[in-house]
Amino acid sequence: MSGQLDKEKTNKIKGGTIDNDVALFFSGSETKLMRAFKWVAILFFVSQGGFSSVAQPGFTATPEVVTAVKPSDILVFYNYTQFGNLTGDTLQMRWVRTEVVASNRSATPGTGPMGNWAIAIQDPNAYYNPAIGLDSADFFLPPTTSSTDHFILQLFPNNEAGNLIMKFRFFPVANPADSLAVTFDFTATPVMTLTIEPAPDAVISAYPNPAPGRFFIRNLTGSPSMVTLFSPQGQALQPFSLPPAEEYSVDGGRLPAGTYYLRAETPRKKSTWILLTIQ
Repeated sequence: MSGQLDKEKTNKIKGGTIDNDVALFFSGSETKLMRAFKWVAILFFVSQGGFSSVAQPGFTATPEVVTAVKPSDILVFYNYTQFGNLTGDTLQMRWVRTEVVASNRSATPGTGPMGNWAIAIQDPNAYYNPAIGLDSADFFLPPTTSSTDHFILQLFPNNEAGNLIMKFRFFPVANPADSLAVTFDFTATPVMTLTIEPAPDAVISAYPNPAPGRFFIRNLTGSPSMVTLFSPQGQALQPFSLPPAEEYSVDGGRLPAGTYYLRAETPRKKSTWILLTIQ
C-alpha cells in the first residue's frame, strides 16, 4: 500500500500538478516584480530630470546686486557684474535697461531724473558714452569667459550727492525666457570735512575721529537708528540697530586703515553721513 502511494505521488509530481502550481506562483510573482521594476524605473527617470520642465540656465551674472557708496566729488563710480557662459557655445546676448531711479539736487521737474549726473555703459563688445538715451544693445558672450566679460556701469556724479538705482535684464536673443536681472545701487555721499562736533540735526556722532583704534558711535535721537559702516571701497559692512540715546563701541583696530563712511537712518528716513578715518 505504501509503495502504491509513493508511486502515485511520484507520478503526480512527474505529471505536472506540483510543477504547474509552482509555475503559477512564479508567473504571478513575475508580474508583480515587473510592475515594481517599472515604477522604480519611472521614479529614477523623474529624479534625473526626465519630466522636468525647468530649463537649465545658459549663463550667470555675478553679482546680481551691485552696491557702491562713494563721495560725490569722486570722478567716476566704476562697478560691474561679470558673466559666465554655461553652454560651451557663443551666445548672442541682449541687455535691456528696465528701470532708472535717480535723485540729486539738480534733478528738477522737466530736466529728467538724472539731473547733472552722467552715465556710461560698457558691455563685453562695446562702450557707450554718453548712455543716457540708450535702453538696449546686443553683444556676444564667448564660451570661455575672462576678466573682459563684464557689464560695466559708470556714474559721473559731478559733485552732486544722491542715489542712483538702475536695473537691467540680460538674456540670450534666441531664448528670452532664460533671463537674469541685475540692479546697480549707487550712492554719492555729500562732500564733508572731518569734524568731531556733530551737526545740530545729526542722527549720530562718532568719536574720536580720526580713530587710532576703537571708536564710539552715539545715537543722538529718541528713535532707534540703523547704522551701517562702509569700507573705503564703498562696500557695506555689517549693519546694526542702535537704540535711542545709546552708544556703541567699535574695535577699529581690526579694520584696515583708511577713510570709512558711517550712515545712520531713523524710521522716518532722516539720515546722517559721517566721514570717519581709521588710522
